[in-house]
Amino acid sequence: MSSEALAGDSLEGLIAEEVSRARRKARLSQRELAMRAGLTQAAVSRLESGDRLPRLETLLALAEASGHVLEIRLKRPRQAGGASLRRG
Repeated sequence: MSSEALAGDSLEGLIAEEVSRARRKARLSQRELAMRAGLTQAAVSRLESGDRLPRLETLLALAEASGHVLEIRLKRPRQAGGASLRRG
């Protein structure tokens, strides 16, 4: 399943889309980003496919390695009659 298909469906999907966006914006391959962040190419691939929920330290390493901000906005699902809560 592509990261675009996952976006909005899960936290993993939101993170996958953002990590992929930052990597492409930096014009890095998965391998190059992984090397800069101290990860394996397979780990970056899993994150970009939404297969894993990374630790905060991993997200910080990826942001630093790409030279771009990772912006992930969290939103609780709407409940019947209730307002949504947005953070970010």
